[in-house]
Amino acid sequence: MRHVVMAGAGIAGLTAALSLARHGTKISVFDRAPVLHEAGAGLQLPPNATRVMADLGLLERLRETAVRPDRLRIRRGRDGATIVDLPFGAAAEARYGAPLLVIHRADLQAALLEAVRVHPSITLETGQPVTSFAVDGATVIANLSSEGQNRSIASDGLIGADGLRSSIRSWLAADRGDDRTYAGRIAWRTLVPAADAPAFARASATNLWLGSDAHLVHYPVRGGTLINVVAIVADRWEGSEAAPNLWTVRGDPARLKKPFAAWSREARDLIEAAPDWRIWPLFERPPLARWSTGPITLVGDAAHPALPFLAQGAAGAIEDGWALGLAAARHPSDTPATFAAYERLRHAKADRVQRESRRQGSVYHFGAVAGMARDLAMRSMGQRRMLDRYDWLYGKPAAGA
Repeated sequence: MRHVVMAGAGIAGLTAALSLARHGTKISVFDRAPVLHEAGAGLQLPPNATRVMADLGLLERLRETAVRPDRLRIRRGRDGATIVDLPFGAAAEARYGAPLLVIHRADLQAALLEAVRVHPSITLETGQPVTSFAVDGATVIANLSSEGQNRSIASDGLIGADGLRSSIRSWLAADRGDDRTYAGRIAWRTLVPAADAPAFARASATNLWLGSDAHLVHYPVRGGTLINVVAIVADRWEGSEAAPNLWTVRGDPARLKKPFAAWSREARDLIEAAPDWRIWPLFERPPLARWSTGPITLVGDAAHPALPFLAQGAAGAIEDGWALGLAAARHPSDTPATFAAYERLRHAKADRVQRESRRQGSVYHFGAVAGMARDLAMRSMGQRRMLDRYDWLYGKPAAGA
């Protein structure tokens, strides 16, 4: 049986491990964290992600805590006026053959971990970072370190699923000008108990508010008991990009109120209902022409980190796992061929997501005049044409390559 080492046990690494294992690959998953846990936050699982979850047998498990929003409502920040109201829920499920769900990240992580821990072809070890690797013919030697103890694991391949700050990627792209750069925006995240949230925020809907240099997203999670809120603003970042807790820094609510001071009372009420905030500075890495080199490849944010304006971070990682499994089924004994086929399946779409996410962020944050033109264009498109714009993201992927 082919054996592959996975560096990282996030959404990308766990999904890829499950998908590869069901197609005859033994997986050893290593993560640097001593304990696997997710900071509390929500995320969107669009049909391109839930389709994979259904294929892995996890969709019904996720439905236990996820919410299926009935609609996507796009609103104008300054007065709360509705720009576009799109039917999701049953309509999206019928259109794409899979639901659009919103879920607490920890609930998704827990479902994946449960499946990984009972799979006979997958082992998972925490507190074990992959510190370096070497390729010796058809064998990859992964070097690990834990509490001063070093060891090496020989395998047929190595997958970097170690996120935006991937060390596997840094070694592969050391000579390609691949530095991380701050994107000029900070995401503020919080979870508001539904009992404390304004009534409009408790509705089964995904809400997107647009304004100058800022936008707001909110939707219910955990069966509607919590409201996930994300406020993204153009701002400077004065912290250290190398900080280990980069995504869990507490934010000062007084600083957040300023960019939303002229917004509608409804939006400000929701922001003020938050018990606390975590700030997440947004960083980018340039697209890579290639993710794979022989028996080494990358998945998820390690391969194609995208700004969150298309809500495709988790979905892209999950699609990577699907593509790896499909490629493994086609090339059961040739790991470089598997990784090359996976890349052919996923690279073009992931590259487009990176580009379109960056562009969408600019559109969301248009100033007053450009924002009026944007709102008018959205209204003139109507529901059908607006929904058509999601087909390339949510539709069934091509099975070629």
